[in-house]
Amino acid sequence: MQEARFASVTSQVESVINITRRIAVELRQDLVTSHGLAHAANDLVLDFGRRLMIPGQLEVSEGWVEPELSMAQNLYRMLQELLNNITKHAQASRFMVRLMFAGDAYVLEVAD
Repeated sequence: MQEARFASVTSQVESVINITRRIAVELRQDLVTSHGLAHAANDLVLDFGRRLMIPGQLEVSEGWVEPELSMAQNLYRMLQELLNNITKHAQASRFMVRLMFAGDAYVLEVAD
């Protein structure tokens, strides 16, 4: 009986986590849409650094060209996941994010 209740509670918690993540992604996508990827990435880097209490820096390369919306949203999601990986797998004391546009290619680099 307790195992069934535990499984039910666990399922509900996982559902709430997934919904919260989806809402957060949708809210951040609005920032990408209205202000561009470089601005949204800067806000994400600053917020992430504050939450982890480690210094973070965003470097946008000279000649940066804002990508089309779908590319910007995908790059933003990748940046979110890369920063989450720092939380999960690194014991970083600082981190750096670079956005570059080289020729016809966008480059996103995260280092800790």
